[in-house]
Amino acid sequence: VREWVDIPLWAEFRGFVWNSQLTAIGQYNHPVMFSELRGYVDAIHRDLEAFFHSIERLIPLERYIIDFAWTDNKVYLVEVNPFDGEIVFPASTGLWSWEEDRQQMMNGPLELRIRNQEQDVGVLKKHTDPKWRAVLML
Repeated sequence: VREWVDIPLWAEFRGFVWNSQLTAIGQYNHPVMFSELRGYVDAIHRDLEAFFHSIERLIPLERYIIDFAWTDNKVYLVEVNPFDGEIVFPASTGLWSWEEDRQQMMNGPLELRIRNQEQDVGVLKKHTDPKWRAVLML
């Protein structure tokens, strides 16, 4: 167990590992565009990839989802979950579509995706859990 660290909503990311290779990363809270991410994309990409390579040998799986938290001075491992590509639902893949992006998610090259345009507030409200609506001020 590690000490508690407050991580902003915009600083969580989900990675996809296939055949032990990190092939795709997307912002975890994918429905929302976070202006805080502008200007940090290259640094986030570099830091998450470096962190992954520092721990990959410790994870005894070939296919999995890995969640990261990023700060400007440290990357944290949030959790690891098996990912077989068979049981997929939109919340699990976020800005990546298993149907449309399958080849890249299986083979790379590594890409970091963030939401660059705001979604319609009505769409966000419709597809966001009521508890999260309060957090996101929707």
